[in-house]
Amino acid sequence: MAVSILSPVPAPLAPHRGLCLSVGPWPRGELHRLIAVSGKSFTVLHNGKRQRHPLPEWHAWLTQLFLSAPVHIQGHRMLSPGEAPLVAGLPPDRRMDPRARRTRVERARGEVLGKYAITSLPERDGRLVFSLAGGTRAWEVEVYPDGRQRPSCQCPDFVHHGFEDRFACKHLLAVLLSQPALRFQALDYFL
Repeated sequence: MAVSILSPVPAPLAPHRGLCLSVGPWPRGELHRLIAVSGKSFTVLHNGKRQRHPLPEWHAWLTQLFLSAPVHIQGHRMLSPGEAPLVAGLPPDRRMDPRARRTRVERARGEVLGKYAITSLPERDGRLVFSLAGGTRAWEVEVYPDGRQRPSCQCPDFVHHGFEDRFACKHLLAVLLSQPALRFQALDYFL
């Protein structure tokens, strides 16, 4: 039986196209490849069959994989949600460019806070949920009030880049900056 000798990594916060998960012993586990991701759903190819799932089911789908066997990604054993929070962390050496981060903060402050309506929705499984309306469509941002797990957004920008370390879309930053009790979480993107 082959054993993964690479350091474990946290589970990705959001799905992204091309992500390949191996469920079972590395490297002979069953492959689950994400072949499409949109602002509404993600599609997985497994055993030659495509399965489409609503985007909000990402965490539940990932948790189901852990119930069957260990999960690996690029040779790294993935930490289950019980071992570590679902955080953006793949690949570990990716960092958001400081200039791009500054631009996002400026857009969050100018475009989103100035033009969008941010509405608090009912909590979901301990997460605070906010709806942002005013752009091309309404997006939902989910935030853990204690900051132990990374917040997420349904927008395509976050869906495609949310796995990068310290990534935040303008919607997520706007929510963190608009809510005094959550502002401390915005520091994670600048330290």
